[in-house]
Amino acid sequence: MLAVGVSLTVGLLYVGVTRVLPRVASGGLARGALLALGVACVGNLLARYALAVLTNPGTDASVAYARALACRDPAALTAEEHAAADASVPPPLTAWSTCARSGLAKPPRAHFDAASRRLVLNYDHFCPWIFNSVGYQNLRHFFAFLVWVWVSCTYGALLSLRPALEVLGSRPPPGGSPDRVLIVLMFALCQLLSLVMAVMLSSQVHLTGSGMTAVDQLVLANRRLTFPDLPNPFDAGSVAENLRGALTSSGSSWWELLAPSWPSRAALPAGEPFPGAFTPWSREAGLAAGSTTGRGEEPRPGLSAKWG
Repeated sequence: MLAVGVSLTVGLLYVGVTRVLPRVASGGLARGALLALGVACVGNLLARYALAVLTNPGTDASVAYARALACRDPAALTAEEHAAADASVPPPLTAWSTCARSGLAKPPRAHFDAASRRLVLNYDHFCPWIFNSVGYQNLRHFFAFLVWVWVSCTYGALLSLRPALEVLGSRPPPGGSPDRVLIVLMFALCQLLSLVMAVMLSSQVHLTGSGMTAVDQLVLANRRLTFPDLPNPFDAGSVAENLRGALTSSGSSWWELLAPSWPSRAALPAGEPFPGAFTPWSREAGLAAGSTTGRGEEPRPGLSAKWG
């Protein structure tokens, strides 16, 4: 899959620079501006891809998992203890348990990834395109990667639209023209990929905006078959709050989605407390004075971990 992605990216860039840009802008300044915009889109795409691939998603070997263990309430009942106390009522989704596959302590929302054979915090899915699980520490990089793939493909489709219409509306020269085929092919591929990425991105926005991962949604839907009124304990109250809590390292800045930022959640300052890798943000109450979010910065006023 990596070879397919690299081949598409290089091929579309080549056609765009050598065949499309000369037809769109004749002046050097305009051509340079369009080229710079395209390079910025592809640069962000590649940077986000690298971060999604290289960032630990939140496995049992991560700093996030160690801090989750350190912040665990020893007095709270586990999912197994809840089941033993009353088997007719499912344990709360915010209860700890023991992973049956790895034997490790399993925080709420953590799940064992069969593809990578690791326990992952806030596990969403395993993505074969990034050769990595998508979880607590790299969800924002994966989300931003989807955004920039969509932006890049949409930009390529808009850039090649007029040249594609021009070559399709003109008579082909005797013997055909490779330029005609390449320009139309670039427009068709960019348009197709833009539509596909729009569907994928809208699905991810729906999930993350509701405060859930793909696995959270399946678990909650399964429990609602028996308990239709079961609330979503991970909902922070609004789509904006859910997206902000999941996609920004500080819980406050949206600029991180526009350009790569470092350090990520995988590289937090040593010794910093970790109040909850698996909990969303909520407006209901403020965090204790002087406490930190565990994401590298001080918490925003009026936010706390909501346990449901």
